[in-house]
Amino acid sequence: MIKRYKSWWLLALFFAASVIMTYPAFSGHFMKLTMDGGIHLSRMESIFEMIKMGKLPPLVNFIGLGNHGNAFNGMYPWVSMAIFFVLPRFFLTSPMHALFASYVLINIATLLNAYLLTRELSKDTRIRLFATLFYGFNAYHLTLLFSRNAVGEALAYTFAPLVLLGCFRFGEEELREFYI
Repeated sequence: MIKRYKSWWLLALFFAASVIMTYPAFSGHFMKLTMDGGIHLSRMESIFEMIKMGKLPPLVNFIGLGNHGNAFNGMYPWVSMAIFFVLPRFFLTSPMHALFASYVLINIATLLNAYLLTRELSKDTRIRLFATLFYGFNAYHLTLLFSRNAVGEALAYTFAPLVLLGCFRFGEEELREFYI
């Protein structure tokens, strides 16, 4: 029961921190989009429309840059884009509200992944929380999301702690086999 309460407390903290991270970028009821941001927003809408019609998105999109064909879906991770950015679009009618919800989801995932890594590295809850919030509120992460709209890099930053955790765990298994 105590572990379940602790988990809900952490999720509530991460949700609140994610909203605090995201709200300033949308505070004027708009969001500054760079050229990349406009392309990614169009891409999100394109993926949303294709999934809504029951089809997989094509590898070549005819969005942005004068509607010339570009292999955005072939080069950017459209599956993770669908999970984080398109899924909220099914529940929210406004693309900008869905984008806000998407950024909150990305920030929650970033904090959760960072916490999983810090839980492996430290037993002290205060250190875990500090390191997790430090990683989430890092200027690099916030710049990727809100100034550069670099969706692919932001997703990589989100899952980097999980990759490191996998490396640590894989290393532990290898060491155990080596010494046995």
